Amino acid sequence: MTRWRPIHPSKTIVSAVFAGIPGLLLIVLLFSVVTGSGTGATRDLVIACGLVALFTLGAWRMTRTGIYLSDRGVRIQHLADSDVVEWADVLRVVVRTRQSGWSFFTTQIEEIWLVVRDGDPVGTAVMRAPDRPWDGRPRWGVNFAITSDPAFYQTLTTLEDGLARSREAVNGSS
Repeated sequence: MTRWRPIHPSKTIVSAVFAGIPGLLLIVLLFSVVTGSGTGATRDLVIACGLVALFTLGAWRMTRTGIYLSDRGVRIQHLADSDVVEWADVLRVVVRTRQSGWSFFTTQIEEIWLVVRDGDPVGTAVMRAPDRPWDGRPRWGVNFAITSDPAFYQTLTTLEDGLARSREAVNGSS
C-alpha cells in the first residue's frame, strides 16, 4: 500500500470549524430524532440532519484537498476527485503565470504544474499572487490554495526533490 504524505500546508483550523460545528449540530439533531424530544416534525429533522451531514462531509473533504507525495508519485487531491501522476510520467515541474480576475481588478497568478510524458500538463492548484500584498492568511477555495511565497517555493522545491529522488532510484537500480 502506498503511503501518501501531505506536502502542502493543511487547513486544520479551518476544517475543525467547518466540520466540527456542523458535526455537533448533527449529533444534537440525531439525538432529538431518536429520543422523540423534537417538536414532532420528524421529517423536517431528518431533512435537516441530511443537509448537515452533507455539509460536514463537504467540509471534511475540503480538509483533504492538497498535494501528497509517495515513492509512487504525486497525488493531487481535489474536493470530488484526485489525480495521481506516477514519477515515471513526470518530465518536469514548472511554474506557469497567468492573469486572473476581471477587467478592472486583475492580478498575476503563478501556479505549479507537472509536465507529463503523455497528455496535458497537470495543475497542482497551488498558487501565489506576487503582485498582491500578503496579509499572512492563505486563501483557499474548493480546488486551490493561494499561499505565501515561502510556502509556494517550499512546495515547488519538495516536488522537484521528489522528482530528482525518483530518477536517482531508477538510475541506481538499472
